[in-house]
Amino acid sequence: MLQVAQALFAERGYRGTSLREISARIGIKAPSLLHHFASKDELYLAVLDRIFIRLEAAAGAIAAGPGDHRERIERGVGSAIDFIASRPHFDRIMWNEFTDDKSVGRQMLKRRVPPLFNAMVDFIREGQQQGEFRPEVDPFHFVMSMIAVTIGYFTTGAVVRRIWNRDLLDAQTIERRKREVADMVGRTLFKV
Repeated sequence: MLQVAQALFAERGYRGTSLREISARIGIKAPSLLHHFASKDELYLAVLDRIFIRLEAAAGAIAAGPGDHRERIERGVGSAIDFIASRPHFDRIMWNEFTDDKSVGRQMLKRRVPPLFNAMVDFIREGQQQGEFRPEVDPFHFVMSMIAVTIGYFTTGAVVRRIWNRDLLDAQTIERRKREVADMVGRTLFKV
């Protein structure tokens, strides 16, 4: 049920999706859907919560993984790209939430994004304090750039397909993207 709702919200946005469409795609009547979720808002928030649970678990696994900061960020780049690539609706929903000041999920974003963001900033600072990362890199701006480089890449997929007839989700292209982003991270963060 949540997966179907997530696909429709990603495809049409919150405002462009109706409970009737969601229930039809699931194969139930709209009133049956209301037995599980009292409203479209509640269903949408459940979809967002599901996304954040998975995102927080993935980020935690990277931060707590083995190795020094450099090894973990190298692994983390590939893991972040694989994470988003394997969840094609995630990026569209999150991008819509990031850009819509009146979104239904704005309160959830205010509550869930800062701890994730701060954990990434703290990770960069720790690496700097331990001498693994260049001290002149601003952790806040670095993390902002990484969000744009990862989520932005996937949100432009439809445009890239229409204009250049390239599939950004092709397995070979994803591997190339991981190498490019890892190289960019290395050049920015790592001491020579």
